[in-house]
Amino acid sequence: MHAPKFHPIEFITCIPQSFLFVAITSESALDGVILLQSNRADLTYLKEQIEAGNIQPVIDRTYPLSEIAAAHTYSETEHAVGKIVITIG
Repeated sequence: MHAPKFHPIEFITCIPQSFLFVAITSESALDGVILLQSNRADLTYLKEQIEAGNIQPVIDRTYPLSEIAAAHTYSETEHAVGKIVITIG
């Protein structure tokens, strides 16, 4: 008996319009990929998965809005491992 194959989630994207999505023919091409629509139901699902610990976003750095220029510079000059987050308020 083989252990179940684990596929870490590597990429999450919101598709603005379903007709813009080009079908992927290889099932393995979707391993670790979550495709969502930009609608309330899908974004609520994403929020619930993050809160449950099933999806763990990788955040490289966090900047306050007042340091947006530094965040932009970092995004262009460094190799961020994860997302750069801008906090508001």
